[in-house]
Amino acid sequence: MDQAAEIYVSDTTAITNLAAIKRLDLLKALFRRIVIPTAVKDELTRHGMGTLGAEEVATETWFEVRGVGNQALVRQLRTILDAGESEAVTLAQELNARLLIIDEYKGRQVAEKMSIRIIGVLSILVEAKRRGLVPAVKPIIQQLRDDAGFRLSDNLVFRVLSAVGESR
Repeated sequence: MDQAAEIYVSDTTAITNLAAIKRLDLLKALFRRIVIPTAVKDELTRHGMGTLGAEEVATETWFEVRGVGNQALVRQLRTILDAGESEAVTLAQELNARLLIIDEYKGRQVAEKMSIRIIGVLSILVEAKRRGLVPAVKPIIQQLRDDAGFRLSDNLVFRVLSAVGESR
């Protein structure tokens, strides 16, 4: 996942959720560089640097902000997705990104219909454990639930924990 030439585009929520638990380091370790569209930067910084992830996006060199070219597609997607999701999906398509990091259900559905490969926060945690970046996924999932308000079904948590060999 970490080849320098590959492009990884992110929507807002993975950044804010991982920032809430102080684990943005996982994005950097797994992907080296994250490209975000202008709308995602705007969502993160609209309320100032107090928004989770805003300071990192503004100061860390491994985040790269890019404008989106296909405004017609953005407008079309805006009928069903928010601005950040619409631009992230569009930018992932324009850049032929290896992965789009997105958690929202509608955004994931749209990206998959457009043949854009996706990954969410839970899959990032699974990959982080696989690479030895975290010793366990279960406490991080609990931290996401407690500190970031990350909503997950118990069934999904069970499946993820089973996949990484952790008990519920």
